[in-house]
Amino acid sequence: MAGLLAGLSAKAQTTMSNFLVGPSLGFGHTYFVPYSSDVEFQPMYSAGVTTLFTPNDWFGLATDVRSSAEGRLWDDGRKQSDIRLEYIRIPVKGTVFFAARGENVRPKLTLGPSLGLLVNETGTVDRQRAESVDFGMNASGGFDFKVNEDVFITDEANYYQGFIKNRPNYSKNEYNGNIGLQVGVIFAVPGE
Repeated sequence: MAGLLAGLSAKAQTTMSNFLVGPSLGFGHTYFVPYSSDVEFQPMYSAGVTTLFTPNDWFGLATDVRSSAEGRLWDDGRKQSDIRLEYIRIPVKGTVFFAARGENVRPKLTLGPSLGLLVNETGTVDRQRAESVDFGMNASGGFDFKVNEDVFITDEANYYQGFIKNRPNYSKNEYNGNIGLQVGVIFAVPGE
């Protein structure tokens, strides 16, 4: 039995898994597009689980499931509007790495669609409720830092642009947008 465990342990240490999973957190600034000079800093935060499938050293497919607080804070000196939109956000990101997986630091770029399912809303614009589904595009750049062969710290500067008008009956065309940082720890899932 001890020999079997030693053999499995040695195999796990020499075989890198192509599938990684772990927690991630994000923080940044959220706003509506078009961006106006009356917009003030509105914190965006997110937390969830990220996954990464890497069939080779250079390409990957990442998918997150995260709770994301977005919206807009606007103040024109006469009145203020504080809108909070909370989503379950599911981005799917194609990833290009600029270093092999065995390297200590792996620069990367990602691009892909993001689906948002509205779960809560506070504040309205002229009593117009937000659309229950948001869809847009994510783009990010960052680094994965190797802790050991099976653990990586991942960080990304992320930009999101929504494509669906967030209030379908409102007179202005406004779309969700945010920019921020996301940090996580991903662990290799033992393979065959």
